[in-house]
Amino acid sequence: MNYENITLFATSAFYCHDIDLNHDKILNEIKELKYKPIYKHTVLHNGKIHTGTYISSNQTSILDDIPSGKLINNELNKHIHVAINECYQYDINFKITTNWATKCEPKGVGEYHVHTNFWLTGCYYPHGTIEDNFYISFRKFLNNMYEPKRKNWNTLNSNTAGISIKKGTLLIFPADLQHQIGYNDTNQDRYSIAFNILPVGMLGEADGEYEFK
Repeated sequence: MNYENITLFATSAFYCHDIDLNHDKILNEIKELKYKPIYKHTVLHNGKIHTGTYISSNQTSILDDIPSGKLINNELNKHIHVAINECYQYDINFKITTNWATKCEPKGVGEYHVHTNFWLTGCYYPHGTIEDNFYISFRKFLNNMYEPKRKNWNTLNSNTAGISIKKGTLLIFPADLQHQIGYNDTNQDRYSIAFNILPVGMLGEADGEYEFK
C-alpha cells in the first residue's frame, strides 16, 4: 500500500544566501546609529531564565540616512521581487516602508512578536559566522492541540522553528508570523536591518477590491 502526506497550507520564509552588498561597510554604518531600548522581557532558554532588552535604532527610515542606504534598498528590492513574484506567485508590486536597525547585546534574546499593519517583513544580517550560531526563531500562531511524545521533530509536529543566519543572509516572511531574535551566545553585539513591506496596486475583487498606493 502506498502512503502520501499532503501539505494543505504552508508558511514559509524566503532565504537568500550572501546577497551582493559590502557587509563590513554596512555593519560599521549601522553601529554608528543611535539606539534606544524598547522593552525588557524575560525568556526561558536552554532551561535557564534570561532577561533581554530589545534595542532598536531611533530612526525607522535608516535606508534614507546611512551612506549605503540606496544600495541596500536596490538590492533588497531585487530579492523581494523574486520572493513575491516567483516564490509566492503573486502578481503585484510592492514597496519597502519602515526600516530600522536592531541590536542584541551579548547573552540577550528577543521576544516573540509580529508586525501589525504590514504584509511582509524582512531581515538582513551584515555579520555572523557559523561559530556565532546566530539564528531567528519562529512560532506557530496556534500550538498543536495535543502534545504526544515525538519520535523525531519535523514541520508537522513542531510549534517552533529556528533558522540559522550568517553574514549576508536575507530573510523575507509574512509579517503576521511570530518571530524573535535568537539567543546571542557570544561576547559581541548582534546587528541586523529589519524592514516591512506593503503591496502596491489593486487587490481583491468586487466589494473586496482596494488599491494600495
